[in-house]
Amino acid sequence: MKTLPLLAAFAVLLASAQAATMTAHMDWRGEGGYTANVKFNYNPAVPVVSGDFNSSLGRVEIIGISDLWVSINYPDGTPLVPTTQNIRNGNSTYFYLKFFFDTRTRDLVAGKAMDVGTPSTGWLYRSPTNGNFLVASELPSLAGLSPVDRGSNYSIAVRVPDSGSSALLMLAGLSGMAWLRRKFC
Repeated sequence: MKTLPLLAAFAVLLASAQAATMTAHMDWRGEGGYTANVKFNYNPAVPVVSGDFNSSLGRVEIIGISDLWVSINYPDGTPLVPTTQNIRNGNSTYFYLKFFFDTRTRDLVAGKAMDVGTPSTGWLYRSPTNGNFLVASELPSLAGLSPVDRGSNYSIAVRVPDSGSSALLMLAGLSGMAWLRRKFC
């Protein structure tokens, strides 16, 4: 009898947690034909989700992003950076990560750098001053980055969770509770 309210609370929490995550895809194509794809899951209740190195913590601090994947391809479509997960379960796997996304405007934050990829094979970088992107394919030298392509055109598409999915999940939880009540009460 006492488990029934607990099951109801769990079903509501599960449904709200499912609805709280959104997915966005960013596509970029450089002037030389290189492409980059960034996919990330984020909490839309956080105004600006980000991943950035925090010197006082000595690590990358992740705010509102649960997962982030990046892939970078040569003009012929072969991978320069095969799909790599830079954020996994809210933890950074890339020490140089810089990523800032405004959940209200559904766009990258102006004036902030972006750095995703891998330090050994390549990365996509966005300049904080002019918003231009570049792809570099080798470790930076003391003289700076070695860009192989550049360009400022990108698009971001956000998948809005289907409210029907949350409703179905809640309905399933409620019908399960009704079945338990009839069986044990």
